[in-house]
Amino acid sequence: MSKFNKMLSVVTCFCVMSSPAWARTPTEETTRFFETHKNAIDLKKRGDSVLFANRQIGLELKRSPRGFQLVRVYGIADNQDFQTRLTNFRNLFEIRMTLDPKFVRRDDRGKTRLGHFVILEQMAGKDAFVIGANEAKTVSWRREDNPTESVLHLTWRGIDVRENKGAMDVEVTVTLRAGDPLSYWRINIRNRSGKYGIERVRFPIVHLAPIGKAEDDLLLYPRYRGGLIDKPFKDGHNDMEFYPHNFNMQFQALYNKKTNSGVYLGTFDPAASFMCFEFRRSDNAILWRPTHFPPNITFASEDFNLPYDCVIGPLQGDWYDAAQIYRKWAVKQFWCRKGKLSVRKDIPKWYKEAPLYLYAQLGDSAAGTHSLEKNLPIAEKHFLEFLKWADGVKLPCNFYQVTERIPGLTSYDLPICVYRAPRLGRWAGFSTHETHCGNYPKIPVLPGLSAAMGRLKKAGGMVCPYLPLEFFDPGPSENAPYAAAARPHALRDLYGAFRGWGTNPNWQMCPWSDWWRNRLKETCELMLERENVSGFYLDVLQGSSLPCYWTPHGHTAAGGDSMTKGMHELVKIITNAVKTKDSEAIITGENTSENMIDVTDGILQVTLWPENTAPIFATVYQDYILRYGLEMSVSGDAFFIQSASMFVEGMQVGRLRLRPRSSALSFQNPKHKKMLDFLKLMVDYYKQDVAKKFLVYGRLLRPLTFGTPAPMPMLSYGRKGRFPALMSGVFRSDDGELGVFVVNTSTKKLSFEATLNPTEYGMAPSAAIAVETITPGGVSANIRAKTRGPVTLKGTLDAHGLTMFRLK
Repeated sequence: MSKFNKMLSVVTCFCVMSSPAWARTPTEETTRFFETHKNAIDLKKRGDSVLFANRQIGLELKRSPRGFQLVRVYGIADNQDFQTRLTNFRNLFEIRMTLDPKFVRRDDRGKTRLGHFVILEQMAGKDAFVIGANEAKTVSWRREDNPTESVLHLTWRGIDVRENKGAMDVEVTVTLRAGDPLSYWRINIRNRSGKYGIERVRFPIVHLAPIGKAEDDLLLYPRYRGGLIDKPFKDGHNDMEFYPHNFNMQFQALYNKKTNSGVYLGTFDPAASFMCFEFRRSDNAILWRPTHFPPNITFASEDFNLPYDCVIGPLQGDWYDAAQIYRKWAVKQFWCRKGKLSVRKDIPKWYKEAPLYLYAQLGDSAAGTHSLEKNLPIAEKHFLEFLKWADGVKLPCNFYQVTERIPGLTSYDLPICVYRAPRLGRWAGFSTHETHCGNYPKIPVLPGLSAAMGRLKKAGGMVCPYLPLEFFDPGPSENAPYAAAARPHALRDLYGAFRGWGTNPNWQMCPWSDWWRNRLKETCELMLERENVSGFYLDVLQGSSLPCYWTPHGHTAAGGDSMTKGMHELVKIITNAVKTKDSEAIITGENTSENMIDVTDGILQVTLWPENTAPIFATVYQDYILRYGLEMSVSGDAFFIQSASMFVEGMQVGRLRLRPRSSALSFQNPKHKKMLDFLKLMVDYYKQDVAKKFLVYGRLLRPLTFGTPAPMPMLSYGRKGRFPALMSGVFRSDDGELGVFVVNTSTKKLSFEATLNPTEYGMAPSAAIAVETITPGGVSANIRAKTRGPVTLKGTLDAHGLTMFRLK
């Protein structure tokens, strides 16, 4: 053998024998550190990367000459990477800057602009620009250790803000805690630019990869009742949701329904600040980009220190487990300070235990006339029929369009208004229910309203008229009775222009205005005194007002928690005044977010969307706040699916329409008998104390998993929805018992069987459990003596039948 071949043989042998020790890929080395590091929390520098891990989560952040980027988010238990593979530099943050309004030199006072959240883009201006995470002169990192946590500090210094050289510094902190799967992220920005202000901050930016097979993934998002997006990896499907508004909670999750594992995402903001959650979805990745707004949006020379945590971490389980992570934090926040429904004294008992919710819109001729005054007794008569049918149960109802129409005093008569009267056909002679809002009592209610409300209240009908929380109708030439006084208190943008709601020519009022707070407070007090009403439905409540930039009102320029805090205080003032006048009166609101739980009695949510396949909001808050739906269908399977889905979540079933609206349940229509019979079964359960302690006061737990029927029959709902023929609700009462309700939404008799592990529902492992069934009529039967171990629940339900099991 030649000398060269001998040398080649030695080198080859050395390479083959030594490759496991020195030729591992960087990813393998990183994974090995994540899975085998010595201490409860460890940090390691490897080349340009900083590796940071506890026993549940591993993070890799890579340093470049001008920044840092997030390379990996790794779930240790399932060996799962949650980020897509890195190709080019990816921003960890994006800071959008814009010219301070004092340099724009624009004065729009006296002008009115229409719009909605488009105001944010309009105030950012066409010349806004983004500063990314790879633009610093110098970067550094350090580790800070505390007894139970470690904090990684990443620092960017000397970032140019256009011509203002080196005017910005950024610090990102990442915290890991021993035994905690979540990582906690914050950002602090020092802005020394005297010309440009921070408009928004997107942070942290994560490029989510599929969990296992993408077709098996689900994306949880907390919109209204809470939704699950099936197969979320779809190109071009983007979502941008504001909190607290369309999103009513602060968490999301991506998980695989077959492996029952995934990633938990969100924020823990105890102040419920105004923010936005953005998802940009493609076939291979989901860009998750939470967006935060500084207190004074666009103001130069102002720093921004994010005052709350953004959280990312591995999830063991599914939507229910994600909801439990959030609930553990959420029930400790200010909005749950009054405690559970079982102990809240400010919500009247009659309302807590009301099974249904109704509404009447007087401005509809479908089953009435073209006169509001003549339609009032039509609605009253129909409501009285429901009250007689409910047999002694008080029922709440929202009434719309209860104000007299005074020609020449409403801006809704303007040619530019989409709601101007007269409208054609069915709606001829009517305008929107917001007409004259904010002008009571100088513009009065319908002449017969007080007497009608008195008769209904005596029969158990608790009417809550519509009250727009943010609108004021100034009249066509600002000639409405309170227009002159209201003008200074309307919501304005940076340049002083009044802002309307959408295309409506009314004024959007600032929630910080003492005048507006007192105007609504006085309106409610006088209506309680004069009109025999039983509370109010606050429209456009959500959890925040539209952004008001007009700092002379006494708040910051639209950002931070200014708009959410202002809205909370406005509703608190109204609610306290109402409760002082009448402790039995109630306040509910439209699509209310979590931060309004402590100042409202109930929440209107959407009735049922196709993606509402899990009781996400209810699993977090069922035992803290009442909810009801928007309006009910009266056709096909939809009515039964909607009713059952609300009932098994502990929601008040509704809203049921009253005449003069069309599609209202009729006691005279034989086609509606099955629907009314179905509702009556639910009402009958609410008449039983044993059922109410679960449906009203219990904590909602995970629904049953049915072994029979197999496969479960599925019913179509709308164009895309599919719901199971059998629905269930499992509640734990304060005394530790379980109440289980099973509903058959189909037209066929169905037999069912489900096995329940009591320990998974909070019962002691050693507990001996007895089971009884209870019918809607109150007939009970013991089906299992006290025995330890799993419980099998089975039975047969007629079409549109209900049953209840009590485990004690």
